[in-house]
Amino acid sequence: YGIAVMLWDNGGDFFDRAARKWRDPTYKDIIIAAAAGKVNTIPENGNATVWIRSGQTVTDKNIYLQYNGNTFSKITNAGGTTLTSSQYSTFANGITLKAAYLNSLISATPALGSIGTVIIKSSQGADLRIDIRRYSTPTITTSSYVSPSTSSNLYVPVNLNGARLATVKAVKADGSFLKDDWTVWLGDQQAGRITWGDFDYDEANNLIVSSSLLSTIQSSGQAVTLTYEFWPRTDAANKVNIVVDY
Repeated sequence: YGIAVMLWDNGGDFFDRAARKWRDPTYKDIIIAAAAGKVNTIPENGNATVWIRSGQTVTDKNIYLQYNGNTFSKITNAGGTTLTSSQYSTFANGITLKAAYLNSLISATPALGSIGTVIIKSSQGADLRIDIRRYSTPTITTSSYVSPSTSSNLYVPVNLNGARLATVKAVKADGSFLKDDWTVWLGDQQAGRITWGDFDYDEANNLIVSSSLLSTIQSSGQAVTLTYEFWPRTDAANKVNIVVDY
């Protein structure tokens, strides 16, 4: 269209300015391919990572894709080796990773967290890097805080156990939402959720409650339960609750 594409980033989202690298290189590749006029294949929502819960029997995992008119070309591991027909199969709307292949990754990397990556290539557009992660429910040692300082963030030590934070739900003791009560009209996975900046987590294994959110909780005059929800959100047990009261 003769228009230059510009992506603004504050250093906290897509591009890590300190490390000078993209947090998600595929995101960058999709934008560049689209700007060049190429149609991208993209994962359906929640399908950019394959999640395997520790302690459960490993089953085949589907990766649902929007091909957008493209066709599947091949799938490789991170080292560029093409997967064999015993390791994956295709269906109309995506790829299936076989349980035997996933078990082989677990055997090679038994720790929780990332155990491998597959790269899906289509007839055009960006290659899709799909992370494969093994996880269990995160754990915290302290789940209740009384009158924490509102002049600084609250840091709650957590063992992430391979999980990644998705969102936080904030509910007052009377059952109403702490912020953005209009979200009551949204779906179950959006109602009552607050925005990043009010919460976060860091590489030092802390869940973070911002000082501004603490002030909002104090002003509410009620105890507030903060439910930190982790990916995959289809796993209802994959969350921890923190209660803050003044």
